[in-house]
Amino acid sequence: MENFEVDLDTECIWFADAWHTRDELAQEIREKLEAGDYHIAQPSQAIELLTQAVSQMKILSVRVPPEMAEALEAAGQETGRTVNAVIRQLVDAWLSQDFDDEEAMEDEAADDASEEAAAEGDASQDEAEASSEEGDEEDAGELAEEAANALESEPTPAAPAEAAEESWFSAAASGGSKKKKK
Repeated sequence: MENFEVDLDTECIWFADAWHTRDELAQEIREKLEAGDYHIAQPSQAIELLTQAVSQMKILSVRVPPEMAEALEAAGQETGRTVNAVIRQLVDAWLSQDFDDEEAMEDEAADDASEEAAAEGDASQDEAEASSEEGDEEDAGELAEEAANALESEPTPAAPAEAAEESWFSAAASGGSKKKKK
């Protein structure tokens, strides 16, 4: 049995070493029948699988900032894929991650909190150092406790999304198409 690959964007199926539309396969079947060749099981199966895949597709709409749209278009051009194919690959990669691994989530939250603290500047650190130098260990202890609590807190929804977005674009840039499509 042949392994069929479906291109959801062009609604084609990889069959007999080429990409075929439903109409092309139907024409091939008609020609075989007219010629008395009744070996049509594989092209029929290809049409059936293509029709099933296309009929089960769900269309989603999403709004993205212009920079993200441009990055998706660039990733598509670099990999020879459509933006839809890039998005499907990225979503698939993101959904295949193990989000039940609490330790990984905590590490990611700690990294995000550290980055956030660094982005806010060294003002808090300077305050803590000044408090410590002045002998006000109580304020420094409170600042340290607040930092520890921030590291232990649950990640915000935006933090994992930003990390996933960054990994998606790098994954899309490194990915490639298996076969050249018709």
